[in-house]
Amino acid sequence: MILRMLGGLDRGAALIAGAEGQRLDLTPVGLPVDVLFQRGRPLLGRGGIRELQFNDEPLGDSVRVQLIRDDRLVADGDEIDIG
Repeated sequence: MILRMLGGLDRGAALIAGAEGQRLDLTPVGLPVDVLFQRGRPLLGRGGIRELQFNDEPLGDSVRVQLIRDDRLVADGDEIDIG
């Protein structure tokens, strides 16, 4: 499920919801990666992206990493703020 804010102070924001353990593709909100939650922890996967760096290290094809605030994520040369 994707909920998009069309007005108000949160205009332009999007919320993606899914079940525990379900892989959530973030491409519809402009991020070419995926995430799944296990025991409340967000685990990032590279999805269909060619080059993904996590804290200045390349992320492998089948590797998932837990996201925390201020992680440095660079997807095909574009930096993504983890806030």
